[in-house]
Amino acid sequence: MAEDNQKKLLEVIKRLDQRVADLNRRVQKLEAQLDDPWFRTEDSGESGPAASPSPGPAQTAPPTPPKDEVSQGEFWLNKIGIALLLMGLAFLFKYSLDQNWMTPPVRILMGSILGSVLLALGVKLRADRKILSPVLQGGGLATFYMTVFAAFQLYALIPHLYAFSVMIGITLLAFTLAVRQYEFALALVAVTGGLSTPFLLHQEAGSLPGLVLYTCLVLAGSMAVYYFRPWRSLLWYSWAGGWVVLGIAEGELPAYKVERIFQFWSVEGGVLFAFALFWIIPLLTKQRQWHPSTSEKSAEPKTVFENTFAEHNAPVTALMVFSGIMAWLLSYLIWDLPDERWGQILLAFCLPFFSIAFVLWRRGTPPEPVALHAAMGVFLLTLGLWHLFDDNLLFFALSVEATALHWFGKRTREHVVTYTGTVILMLLTAWLCMRILGRVPETAVVNWRAGADLAFLLLAAYWSTLMPKKEESQAYLLVAYVGWIGWLWRELNVLPHGSAWVSIGWGLTGAALLLYGVRTKRINAFRAGLGTLVLVAVKLTLFDLSHLSALWRILIFMGFGAAFLWISYWMKSPWTQPAPGKPA
Repeated sequence: MAEDNQKKLLEVIKRLDQRVADLNRRVQKLEAQLDDPWFRTEDSGESGPAASPSPGPAQTAPPTPPKDEVSQGEFWLNKIGIALLLMGLAFLFKYSLDQNWMTPPVRILMGSILGSVLLALGVKLRADRKILSPVLQGGGLATFYMTVFAAFQLYALIPHLYAFSVMIGITLLAFTLAVRQYEFALALVAVTGGLSTPFLLHQEAGSLPGLVLYTCLVLAGSMAVYYFRPWRSLLWYSWAGGWVVLGIAEGELPAYKVERIFQFWSVEGGVLFAFALFWIIPLLTKQRQWHPSTSEKSAEPKTVFENTFAEHNAPVTALMVFSGIMAWLLSYLIWDLPDERWGQILLAFCLPFFSIAFVLWRRGTPPEPVALHAAMGVFLLTLGLWHLFDDNLLFFALSVEATALHWFGKRTREHVVTYTGTVILMLLTAWLCMRILGRVPETAVVNWRAGADLAFLLLAAYWSTLMPKKEESQAYLLVAYVGWIGWLWRELNVLPHGSAWVSIGWGLTGAALLLYGVRTKRINAFRAGLGTLVLVAVKLTLFDLSHLSALWRILIFMGFGAAFLWISYWMKSPWTQPAPGKPA
């Protein structure tokens, strides 16, 4: 009895822990959406957690405009105001330079004072002006960036190392204020200023490895802020800015020489670091959303796909996938390697993702991270096959890959894997249409293109047996059927009197489907066969009648006429005959 009570108590504690974790996840999600201006449905005038209203006696106030309109007006007016103020400061610097009013040190001193005043005023007003405060602080930080830029680039008052160190200090200050005050705008200022620093302090003899290293440090800082303050816009802003800078670094690479190999590897290292950063940190940040509480209903298989691409996960999922695309694209531009080598590299990189997905799946991890790793592995595998093979062999290899995905999805009941195979099926179907309408083969049936296309059609028919829903299975069979009709048209047209052979092939296909549908009572097969025979009849009257020789015309028309009559007689079968003991 004591053991039973202890087990029940442990179960209750486990449920409470899961419930608390679920509530924490929801609170963090709401806080992130409230703090991110892109996702505010009702701007409350606050950028951090909702402040409690100050107590006070009820007072009768005159009618005021709606709160959201007032907040929106304040939001945009202070943004426009600080932009105009900074533009005025830039114009003042230029005008004072033209008029020679003040010496350069005095101008720099004025910029430093103005930045300090704006920053101090923004910090002081934080308690009373939640919207205005981050704008003033951001304006002060931007003024500091402009002042250091002018001191180094325009007046040469300070050395490069000192200017660079001051810029780094401003960026660290902005990140610190963003985290401590829970201010999204300050984080954007930090990322913008941090990534712009190498270009604001540009020198002719700049170091490309130094640019990449510094960019990686700024991105690491921004993603650390994102981990503790999951602002989705900050994630996208850092992602875009980081890849732009790395793209510029790739464009600055000199002609390849052995003595310059370090520059190439430095840029490649930055690309790999950015990919790892934009893959791991969002995954860790979102992991709490992948643990539903026991109070909620158990997830159906379809929620794997829905949760991965739901409203709160779609931008993060897209960012992680596009990070892989950007890493491959920049790496492809950095190194001039043969396609075979790229295929081997991509196949080597896809193995860790498949291994991680398999390990997570075996450990019972929620399906979303499993699906993400598997999807990236499939992407790299597909790219590897694209580099390794050409034309017919590539078409066959992708068909085998889609078959493996469908089989694995059937075995594991992971619908995302099946959906990925369906996407490849759609791409292969479009490619098959182009192959059928492309160049005419030199020999009929016995050629590599015919074999690859026929293998795809057979595999598509096999995939239909793996689909969980009847509608999906029928869609796969439709692809196989239409592809077979097109395959016969392309291959048999090459033969002498090819139009007649195409009609014969279509007629045999239609008859086989119709008879199969009648015998097995499958109405869809019966309809497909009947439609094919009607198509043959139309082809005979509109095309074959004028393109075939007299002898072939006689044989084809008499043969199909007799076949149609026999089929119509044979169809008086179990489908149309009444059951024993019942009137017709």
